Amino acid sequence: MSKLKKALDYSRELSEPQKLVLAVLLSVILILIVVFSLTFLNNLIMG
Repeated sequence: MSKLKKALDYSRELSEPQKLVLAVLLSVILILIVVFSLTFLNNLIMG
């Protein structure tokens, strides 16, 4: 529970630009994972 509170306090301390950068980074990573798994599955089916 205290860890969660620390994380919340930390996210509050972050400025808005930092939050934006963090969100963009997470989105990019998610997109990369999806694209990679899709191409991998495609190669598996076609290959």
